[in-house]
Amino acid sequence: MPRPNGPSARRAVSASAQRRVAEVADALREAVLPHFQDELAAYGLEAAAVYRPDAREAGVGGDWYKARRLPGGRLLITLGDARGHGLEAATLMAKVRYALAGLACTDRPVEQLTYWLNELACADGIESTATAIIARFHPERDLLRWTCAGHPRPVLVRAGEVTQLPEPEGGPGPPLGVLPGTDCTAAAVSLEIGDIVLLYTDGLTERRDRDPDEDTRRFLTAARQCFAQQPPGAGHDGLDDYARRLVAHLDGPHRTDDATLLALRRIHPSQGADKQALT
Repeated sequence: MPRPNGPSARRAVSASAQRRVAEVADALREAVLPHFQDELAAYGLEAAAVYRPDAREAGVGGDWYKARRLPGGRLLITLGDARGHGLEAATLMAKVRYALAGLACTDRPVEQLTYWLNELACADGIESTATAIIARFHPERDLLRWTCAGHPRPVLVRAGEVTQLPEPEGGPGPPLGVLPGTDCTAAAVSLEIGDIVLLYTDGLTERRDRDPDEDTRRFLTAARQCFAQQPPGAGHDGLDDYARRLVAHLDGPHRTDDATLLALRRIHPSQGADKQALT
């Protein structure tokens, strides 16, 4: 029989704690990383998401994403990366994500949502920093308006051509929680039928001691190559296959963080979304 404080007992306690952490991580992941089915189809969009946890940190981290209907028939589309690793980052990620979901119900422009979310993060201190893309899709205009808080810019795939979306006027803003009172500007892009917008976290591309611009070029090249090798098929399964092939192309043993890719495709004009003026 193992001694109460012997090596075997300590290993058993450690294994039990690790299992418990893994269970908590699974619960958090299921709670905050949604699965997309057909809920976006009425707005002329379909979505696919691929998440790769950091296996060193309990299988969960600070990446988060969301697509949610807003008042007026528009959609909130957002992806972000909370500071840190493991359960600490997951807790912060959940807090930021749910705060944004509540703020978005005001139906205020994305610039205002980003400002408010930054103020909340700043009030919590430097431990609450995060990067994010905060976007609203206006189906009545086929228009995606978005802000950038220290995050990699989204990428547009149009007929096989792959480019970054244009920067907001004045450039991207700082990460959330760094500078209180920071105003931000939005950029906009009109989406055509068949367009794919890719949002991703830097865990998918970053390499130690490498130039971030090189990381961006790597992503653009991979997105272009995966499209050329096999253009995404119709329907969610086709988009999901493209997203998974792209992540597999970029992923590898070099990765030191969790990584997320959110792919959105314009499939048809909106069906039943409210026709209200752009704000």
